[in-house]
Amino acid sequence: FWKHSLEVGIISNLIAQKLGLRYKEEAQIAGMLHDIGILIMDTCFPREYAHVWEGVRGGEDLIRMEESLFGTNHCRVGSYLASKWNLPDVYNKVILDHHATFELRSYDQERTIPQIVNLAERISKYQLDIQTSLVNQDFDNSDIIRKNLGLEKIDLEEIEDDIIPHFLDASSFLEIDVGTPQELLNEANKRLFEIYSEVEDLLNQLKEETNFTEHMEYDRLAVEILHTVVATFSHYFNNACASMLGRAQLIEMALRKGELVDNKDVIKNSLVAIQAGVNNITGTIQELKQVKSFKTTLYHDKTLIIDLEDSLKKYKGKPEQILA
Repeated sequence: FWKHSLEVGIISNLIAQKLGLRYKEEAQIAGMLHDIGILIMDTCFPREYAHVWEGVRGGEDLIRMEESLFGTNHCRVGSYLASKWNLPDVYNKVILDHHATFELRSYDQERTIPQIVNLAERISKYQLDIQTSLVNQDFDNSDIIRKNLGLEKIDLEEIEDDIIPHFLDASSFLEIDVGTPQELLNEANKRLFEIYSEVEDLLNQLKEETNFTEHMEYDRLAVEILHTVVATFSHYFNNACASMLGRAQLIEMALRKGELVDNKDVIKNSLVAIQAGVNNITGTIQELKQVKSFKTTLYHDKTLIIDLEDSLKKYKGKPEQILA
């Protein structure tokens, strides 16, 4: 819970800084408090709320599970608590609206921090083991919030690069145990494998449910579907790759500070392999976005894959180049 809350707080602060806002500390506090309703419900009704977690891990929507069992949800519970504590109104609005969808509109100062925290939660890697289902509405809402705040995509990429160092500093200052660099790296690897499995299941389901041979416009339809799948890949893998690189940075920082001993360069070589793998993943996604027609090659047995071998060579650098 605290990993998620702290990370959302840090990201909210970084977004506020990127926007040049004076109240970045308020944004961070709001981010840290946004899920306080979950803590209250889980603490007061542990047996009942265990059913919520069970359903969510099975793919159910968190808010719908809470509504069905309690007749309310953690957003309203947290907002009620904030009002009883006489917290400033901005925190009440953030807690109430952090799962809300927003319309595209001109800048609205009153809605700035709620939208910042809403976007920060979507960027966050620690999701309380919640497997949220990705639908077009999720992508659209994130893009709307980004545009409402006046952020470019490159701004979010720069924020991603800053999360890990700030996260470590804040966790140390607040004495929150987030784990060793090795544990964080293992956690990132585990999540990456889970994401890979989810995407593989998605592709298998797509192949089972779609009979392309019945369509005269096979190539055009296949490319359209490919681009839709790649958009999903991008969301999953960009987050996973950012997390992987962030954990790799942790290891590098620990090596430089002498917190880790690497006499046989095992960790150093592992970092090279991780960064090379991330480069290959992001490079493959970029090339798939450019596919206009299918040119396939035999991978093994009777399995065909899109032939990207030549175009991917530019992403494969020498180990010393990757590490640099």
